[in-house]
Amino acid sequence: MNSDFRIPHWGWWVAIIGGMSLTAWIGFSATGFGLWQDWITTALPQAIFQWIFWLAMLAHVGEGGYAFWLARRKSSPHALRWGLQTFMLGYPSLSLLQQNAEQ
Repeated sequence: MNSDFRIPHWGWWVAIIGGMSLTAWIGFSATGFGLWQDWITTALPQAIFQWIFWLAMLAHVGEGGYAFWLARRKSSPHALRWGLQTFMLGYPSLSLLQQNAEQ
């Protein structure tokens, strides 16, 4: 395995961290949810955003754990970095790791 640690394009960081933050703000803040209702729709209850946030967090924890395991299995000196980055970004990081693992 190529032991180079690769970082996804900055756009992924903005989109994913921003999206998770926005989902948390709408799901757990009265102000955020109020603005959502004022500007977008009143059809969705706040609990939907909370569920989306927690399911996304669960997916990111799983992907981060898998990335750490895969990087260690391939003897990468950057296993912890791969795991943490994948926890934060999910698929964009995991796909880079998988590309490295196939080489």
